[in-house]
Amino acid sequence: MHSLFYIKLIRFSFTIILRKGKVKAFSQRFCRLPCGRRKIVLHYFYKNIRGTEESQKPRASGFWETFAMPFFTKTPGGITHLVVGLGNPDKKYLRTRHNAGFIAVDEIAASLGVTVDKKKFDALVADVSLGGERVLLMKPQTYMNLSGVAVEKAASFYKIPPENVIVLFDDISLDVGRVRIRRKGSHGGHNGIRSIVDYLQSENFPRVKIGVGERPNPNYDLADWVLSVFTEEEMKGIREVSSHCREIAELILQGKIDQAMNRYNS
Repeated sequence: MHSLFYIKLIRFSFTIILRKGKVKAFSQRFCRLPCGRRKIVLHYFYKNIRGTEESQKPRASGFWETFAMPFFTKTPGGITHLVVGLGNPDKKYLRTRHNAGFIAVDEIAASLGVTVDKKKFDALVADVSLGGERVLLMKPQTYMNLSGVAVEKAASFYKIPPENVIVLFDDISLDVGRVRIRRKGSHGGHNGIRSIVDYLQSENFPRVKIGVGERPNPNYDLADWVLSVFTEEEMKGIREVSSHCREIAELILQGKIDQAMNRYNS
């Protein structure tokens, strides 16, 4: 008797949620839960709504199939993190120093058997599973100085906080093939990071700096240097460090950024 009353109460609660237009908010909140907790919630609703006895089961087109299941399967809220590589979109910039972030994200995608080629949020994106999380790989197509436009659009859509945005980008203070991971920090003069800080209104996001080498001399124009093409020897170093970026991202996603820094910072 009590069980049947409880089932009716849950059905009534979901009906109120639907009528008040709070489906999206409910589904997004659910999808931000860790995977283990999602399973607990799904089991809870399955057990209490569908019941274990034949007399308690709703008809085939009943409440679970009609209302509850879409909350968990048809929602944009499943993506919990962004992994963003910075660069410029034109082919002429493909192998330039400023595109080290693009190269790294493409390497992560290749290791997962996907390509970052879907157009969304003023970026090329790919929806992947990484480090136990559902992640959106991103290559902003807004050019470096407006990288924050694309990042903010995606973060806003999925309700992703800055600390869940991982950014990979070039750093001229590091030798080619070196990497430095930071939990947060200022833009350090990098225009792509400056744009992301401005649009997210936060410096509190992890970043992976990929070394592209210092200018040959202090008088060398900075813009000319970061837009210069890697030599074949330098590309070997970039590809090698990019091959580690998947593991670096996974460690950060798993809350092990200190371990990532200890292992890879140089």
